[in-house]
Amino acid sequence: MRDRISRILRRMRRITPFELFLILAIIAVLAGNIYLFFYEYRPSLQARAEAEQGLVVWTQRLTMYQSIYSLSTLQARLNSIVAQLPHEPPVFPERTPILDVDVADLVIQSAETAGVSLRSFEPLGVYSERLGTSVYQAASYHVEASGQLANLNDFLGEIEGGDFTTLRIMDIEITFSDGTYNMGFDIIVLIQRG
Repeated sequence: MRDRISRILRRMRRITPFELFLILAIIAVLAGNIYLFFYEYRPSLQARAEAEQGLVVWTQRLTMYQSIYSLSTLQARLNSIVAQLPHEPPVFPERTPILDVDVADLVIQSAETAGVSLRSFEPLGVYSERLGTSVYQAASYHVEASGQLANLNDFLGEIEGGDFTTLRIMDIEITFSDGTYNMGFDIIVLIQRG
């Protein structure tokens, strides 16, 4: 073993500075290539493989969504929904003194069902309401109630679920004071012209 080491050392003594420079340059180039492979090229190969996998996944999703949401499929679903809709126009109540009583009755019963305190119900009168290109007559009312927030929400749902298909709730305002919520809003009921 010592003989081998001594032979290697004797050979190394015979290496010229130029040969030593070439050997070190080759080692540096190899080290640079190894660095580029492991720290630059290999991660980019992994990123490319991930991107290609993502492309495959998104292509499959696109194909699936195109089959689900194709124009013909959506049109068929729309036609099915339209066929289920009632073909009668909404019934516009007549403007009579009984209308105010009927709306008041709806509001009072809705307040009792929802468990809120009805503070006021005030008819505001009749005015013209433009919806799209048509002009309608609208009876309006202002309502104020108080209670817990969930109950006030139920109160609105009860009113909207009443017998008036042309009833809309507008301009809701909610405040909080003394541990209770106070709500004011307007009710609009489209009525027959008359």
